[in-house]
Amino acid sequence: MQNSQNQFARLTGVLQKIGALAGLTLNVSWNLPSDFVELYEVELYDTDSKALNKVNEDINWIVDDDMLIFYATSLASDGSTITKITSIPTSINAIRTRYSHLPAALTARSVDLDVPIQFTPAIMYGALATLFGRMRQPISIDQQGNTILAIDRNTRDYWEAKFKQMVIEAKRYINSQDSTSSEAVNYQDPGKTILPQEALDASLSTTSWAAIIT
Repeated sequence: MQNSQNQFARLTGVLQKIGALAGLTLNVSWNLPSDFVELYEVELYDTDSKALNKVNEDINWIVDDDMLIFYATSLASDGSTITKITSIPTSINAIRTRYSHLPAALTARSVDLDVPIQFTPAIMYGALATLFGRMRQPISIDQQGNTILAIDRNTRDYWEAKFKQMVIEAKRYINSQDSTSSEAVNYQDPGKTILPQEALDASLSTTSWAAIIT
């Protein structure tokens, strides 16, 4: 069940958190949380909690080697040259991230699944697909009277198809809930995000990202 829930979270991004970077005045890189899966947004704010544009602040970022690292320029045309900044611009007072994460470990039968309740059947479907993909069952008897065992591929494929269908439904749900105009950040095009010009919402629950002392 744990592996199935992890797989569903990775494939869909249905579990998301808001991160807050600690120690802006002293650092230019931060450790990714242990449950990190994918980065969707990085938002910059000034002392008045107003959103800043990364282009105007001459700042960019990339996820590399389990770290979020900030740079002064975008990737070069060959994708290999980047210039690391020595400090976060003083005009930036706060940085927030939006990222998908893995679910908490299922340590007991009484522990609830983390995925939204409408998608919990997917976890069972995934677990059953894995089970039938490994379990060999009797299919016939040979001439010597020995039982021939084989994987029940039809049953495995049935549960796998139901799991994949719920992955599609979860992605549609996520897209319908995302009201921002931001482009998702990815490893091929780091930092390419058009941020919505919205003030920082201090009421949102955040997860602190620990800085890497440089």
